[in-house]
Amino acid sequence: MSKFGIRKRILTDYMEVDIIEIPKIYELKNTDKYSKAIEWLYFLENPESERVKSIMKENEGIQEAREKLEEISNDEIMQRLADWQESAEHEEAAVRNMGYREGKEESKIEIAKKMKEKNIDISTIVELTGLTEEQIKVI
Repeated sequence: MSKFGIRKRILTDYMEVDIIEIPKIYELKNTDKYSKAIEWLYFLENPESERVKSIMKENEGIQEAREKLEEISNDEIMQRLADWQESAEHEEAAVRNMGYREGKEESKIEIAKKMKEKNIDISTIVELTGLTEEQIKVI
């Protein structure tokens, strides 16, 4: 975490996460350093505020975000689509994670099979693969 309270993590080409320690940012509000970040904090706190309306005159990004928020909020279909998209993204991540875990388990089983073929002691196989003794016996 930087001394200014902002840490950026690039997750993919399409997604990044910015972690912001709000109290640290507000300490900088009377300086030019991170003034854009403070403007975004004001937007996140209350997009309807007079301060945000004033900021929108000079910050096109906040203006666009405010317009998009208003558009989505006013359009029930868009709101549902946004909810569905978010839900689909969560489900996709869960499926990917499940596939990873299943693949990892299959890999352990394959390794255990090879170890059994080499007559390696079951307790050693348990220790090295993390499989249970029962799982190894049925292989």
